[in-house]
Amino acid sequence: WHNQLVCFAIGTALNEFCFFAKMGGGKSKSALDLIRYRKRRGELMRALVLVPELLHVASWEDQIKIHAPDLSYQLLLGDRNERFDLIGKKSDVCVMNYKGLEVYMSSLVRVPGKHAREQQVDQTAAAEFASKFNFLVMDESHRLGNHQSLLYKMCSWLSASATYRYALTGTPFGRDPTKLWPQFMLVDQGLTLGRTLGLFRSVFFTPHNHYWKGIEWRFNSSMS
Repeated sequence: WHNQLVCFAIGTALNEFCFFAKMGGGKSKSALDLIRYRKRRGELMRALVLVPELLHVASWEDQIKIHAPDLSYQLLLGDRNERFDLIGKKSDVCVMNYKGLEVYMSSLVRVPGKHAREQQVDQTAAAEFASKFNFLVMDESHRLGNHQSLLYKMCSWLSASATYRYALTGTPFGRDPTKLWPQFMLVDQGLTLGRTLGLFRSVFFTPHNHYWKGIEWRFNSSMS
């Protein structure tokens, strides 16, 4: 398709890009073509494809079989021991769901002042896992729209070490465009929308005093 050729051309010229193509626009195939392109040029170490749910993992497996049968792949699924066993096997592409990152990149720690423990990024484990990949694909990237979430923090480690970074989604944001900033930040490290959320908000939002919340940021409709 014409739009896939455009996406492929952009990907060969730019190491990072947000592909916000419509649903059914062939984003998965475009990403696989770019992985194959980097492999053919000898520039691919290993690619990591992140998806929201397990059903998306199965969908990507089908896409690889159809559009990139020359690529070897691993589906990083199962319990903790199985996942660590799989990551040790050689492959061109690893596919896993976002939740699965916690196995490789985080640990339960006790928070001062709280009785319960919570999952936090394990910096040593995160750095080791991120070093295994130089190509990162974040599918349905609108799921990464919360910059304070553990998921965003883990993806930040992956993004920082990857040479090639791409986000895929047909619905980058809804009524609140704040979700755009984390997606772009993970892909281009702040080149498009700035390195801080405050800078982004100062351009697209207007601060208002709120009795309960303090400052409430409201989207400036003139920037639509």
